[in-house]
Amino acid sequence: MKYNLKQNLLENKRGFTLFEALLYLSLTAILFFTTSIFLSNLWQSRVRNEAISEVEQQGSIAMHKITQTVRNALNINLPTISTMTSVLSLTTVSSSLNPTIFSLSNNIL
Repeated sequence: MKYNLKQNLLENKRGFTLFEALLYLSLTAILFFTTSIFLSNLWQSRVRNEAISEVEQQGSIAMHKITQTVRNALNINLPTISTMTSVLSLTTVSSSLNPTIFSLSNNIL
């Protein structure tokens, strides 16, 4: 009879105790918090890498344009020999583009 009573109690037990519910809830919250931090860091890294890539690409395009213009120039007007300036002035083959000027002011080309 004792065995049947214990067996019936174990078979009829349904649901969770308060402790089990709090344990599962806290484990789920910790997992969710950890996942959200990981995804946030991943997103920030992606945005930073895209910005770096964009700046590198624009710098490469500007450098290519300046290099091609200098190679095709007839004469370099500025800077003169042994002077430092943030302006590059070129005389090109096309008179409509004379003088071609590249200027750097406030870190803007």
